Amino acid sequence: MLTSEKIDRTNNRADELRAGVSSPNSSSIAHKVSELRSEPRELPSIRPVDPAKRPDAVATGDQKSPPARIQRVRWTLFALLPIAAVAGAYWYATGGKIMSTDDAYVQADKVGISTDVSGIVNDVDVRDNQHVSSGQILYRLDPRQFQIALDNAKANLAQIGLTIDAMKQDYKRMLSDAAAEQAQVDLDQINYNRASTLLRSGAVSQATYDSANYNLLNNKSKLQSLQQQAATQLARLAGNPDIETTQHPQYLQAKAQVDEAQRELDHTVVRAPFAGNQRTFHRTRQVSGRLGHGFQSGGHRSFLG
Repeated sequence: MLTSEKIDRTNNRADELRAGVSSPNSSSIAHKVSELRSEPRELPSIRPVDPAKRPDAVATGDQKSPPARIQRVRWTLFALLPIAAVAGAYWYATGGKIMSTDDAYVQADKVGISTDVSGIVNDVDVRDNQHVSSGQILYRLDPRQFQIALDNAKANLAQIGLTIDAMKQDYKRMLSDAAAEQAQVDLDQINYNRASTLLRSGAVSQATYDSANYNLLNNKSKLQSLQQQAATQLARLAGNPDIETTQHPQYLQAKAQVDEAQRELDHTVVRAPFAGNQRTFHRTRQVSGRLGHGFQSGGHRSFLG
């Protein structure tokens, strides 16, 4: 556009010079015109433009660059995903087993002290954050129900001992009754044999023979019953009529119940298993509470750390 305007201005200047040829200075003007005509016309050089520097090319490059950056960010996130998964798994495996505390001890070992019996907490013998020694009493449960259970178990044990002794005496009596009945059966057998012989000779009547036969059969039945009773009683004595009372299975079972009742009574007194600082956890403002089989369910629990 600049080149065309320059050419137009040059042509207009030449026309003006032609119009003034008739003037006195026509010779000088003609000379100037010839000079103008002889001057070379310099046209601006046209250089090839880099497509990347063109405005539309720049706009196109800007439009294509965001998807490339998004692609690079996407692949970077994909590469970091396994690292994040491994880090999360490591944190879950190691961090989930750490319990935070609200006391003044950093990373102090801490264990809950409770009891495996159900009862009412009567007395707490230590203060919060008090240093206790191994075996020192922490708190006590109400022992009355456990003492009653122990007394009942001991009474049952004594009753079992008397029952075993009575079973031994009953077995001896049954043996004596069976022996007496055996003697009666032997006598009935002799009477039956005599009546059978005399009946064939006609010395006795049929009624006498029938009576002897009946007595023999009846006493044999009694003897069999007594023998069965004696066998049953012997089985109750574990097959040994001279067994020690303290070795009888029923006595051992009752003795185990006594031991369990005694253990529960002993566990009403909770002691420190090792030395440490005692910390009491109260869920309510009351000192007493219900403790159920190693779990806190009401008011009191001790920690040593």
